[in-house]
Parts: sequence; structure tokens; C-alpha cells
Amino acid sequence: MKKKNNNKIYGLNKERQLKRFFEKEPGVLFVSRSRGSFGAFDLQVYFEDNQLLISIKSVRKKYVSFKKEIAKLKATKVPTYCKKALYVYYSPKAKSERRGWIVEYYE
Repeated sequence: MKKKNNNKIYGLNKERQLKRFFEKEPGVLFVSRSRGSFGAFDLQVYFEDNQLLISIKSVRKKYVSFKKEIAKLKATKVPTYCKKALYVYYSPKAKSERRGWIVEYYE
């Protein structure tokens, strides 16, 4: 039997957590999660007149650079009614000064 990757499970749980958060937010019509996707975005949040495209990353213990992810997000072309965002969750156990969710938006 193949052993599951704990880091991958941790990341999937953060995706699910963020999806549930957006589903409860006022003004959100629909939230879609790209399961198993290797594309640029993990969540798509639909509002009345726009859409938020989110890439989600999580840091459990050691420092991780997201320079490649940020470059990929910036390079990805989306319609004008869409906004791109990177959501990074820093665990309390992470070797970083940051804790919790850090959000950056890109045009």
C-alpha cells in the first residue's frame, strides 16, 4: 500500500478550509476547487460581477520561496473581470516570523 504524503494532505486541508471560508462570505455566489490540478489556480471564487482566482500554498516547518509561483501567477493571463491572488498559510510551527494566512493580489 502506498504511503500518503503528509505535506500534500496538509495542503489539501488548507484548500478545503479556505473554500469553506469563502462559501460563508456574503456576496459569494459559488466557490470551485480545482482538485488535483497542476494549473495556476486552486480555487475560483465567483461574485456577482467579478471572479477571484486563488493559488494556495502552505508552510509547515521550513522556509519556502514562492518566487516561481508568483512569476507564474503574474504571467497567467485572465479576463479583466478576474483578480489573481496568492494565499499562503504559515503554520505556528513554521520557522518564519509570519503566522496564519498571508494574502497577495496580482494584476
